[in-house]
Amino acid sequence: MRKIIPAVQAASDKWEDTAKAALAVAAGTFDTSMTLLSGRTVWATGALAALIALRKALATADAELSEKQDQLITELEELASSIASDKDAQQRARNWVVAKLPKFIYVDEYPNLHGHQNMADYLTRKSQSKSSDADLNFEKLCKVAGLDPQKLQDLLAQNDQETRNQLAKRAGSVVTSEIRRLWKDRALKIRFNLDAHHLDTLVSDPNATYEVEVNLDERSRGFQWFFSFYITFFADTKGGKAEDAILLLDEPGPYLHARSQIDLLGHFCERLSRNAVFWL
Repeated sequence: MRKIIPAVQAASDKWEDTAKAALAVAAGTFDTSMTLLSGRTVWATGALAALIALRKALATADAELSEKQDQLITELEELASSIASDKDAQQRARNWVVAKLPKFIYVDEYPNLHGHQNMADYLTRKSQSKSSDADLNFEKLCKVAGLDPQKLQDLLAQNDQETRNQLAKRAGSVVTSEIRRLWKDRALKIRFNLDAHHLDTLVSDPNATYEVEVNLDERSRGFQWFFSFYITFFADTKGGKAEDAILLLDEPGPYLHARSQIDLLGHFCERLSRNAVFWL
């Protein structure tokens, strides 16, 4: 630009009146349009128009630039043309970047799992697309435990209680092994009890002097929070909506004492290894 504009102005000095004025206008437009004040594509569109006008003014005035100066104009034309025509490539690059951006999930409300579930009512609401938040949390429990409410109901209709109990027993063993590894205060045991259409989540302390089995709803608020949190985030980070996401947790574990909060941190480090976790 710095070499072309003086050359055009010098060429215009050789001419009089109309030709000189046209070259001066073309040079001024070129100078303004080539200034990079806006986006690439906007600049390229204006630059191409200014270059065309400059070429036309030079031809009209029958003014010639040196070969080197003409080559500079050609290079600018090629540059502006390439930028103006790379819209699709830019969009593909933009889409690629957006696809690589991490997903952030902010959590300030934590799930609450109920220890007593009516599977018939749950399946009815699901079939009508009327699932509640509690239903979605129950689905996560079933995912982690490996339970299929529809299959359990089908077995009930077939009066196959033995298979139902076997599935419930296996599910209890799966969840128990995880809870014992994460909740280190006590060696708790989780059992799922089936009674017709109902599924109860029962918790007991096998090492206690008098082993008492109670419904999840009757356990301490801290344990209920820990259990619900574990189930939900295990389900969400293993093929769920939070897989590979950056988790922003706002004051998790408010009902846990210090030892259990340490266990919770260990859970983050081990189970959520593919997620970045920020404790707010």
